[in-house]
Amino acid sequence: MLVVTEDDYNNCRATHPIFFSNNDDTEVELDRPGLFYFISGVTGHCERGQRMTVRVLGQGAPPPSPLAPPAPPSPPSPSAAAPGTSALAGAIAAAAMALPVIMLTV
Repeated sequence: MLVVTEDDYNNCRATHPIFFSNNDDTEVELDRPGLFYFISGVTGHCERGQRMTVRVLGQGAPPPSPLAPPAPPSPPSPSAAAPGTSALAGAIAAAAMALPVIMLTV
């Protein structure tokens, strides 16, 4: 896991990280308000989506407005999917919607 600049995040560039760790139990101190950018340092992982940003709100900042819950996915029509794929697609969509979203504050 790498903490990088916004430019390095946008370009999946891992050559000059702000912070680096290859320990499974890494803790990163989010010590200021603003955005923190995280990418995987394993070749190709960032390009495949293993990256995230965390926005830290300052003290006294209003909480973010709640997002509307996502609409349940509509089942694909039998002719739209290859045989045997609609159940898998539905399971993937349900799992993706169940992922938690965390907003950290200081």
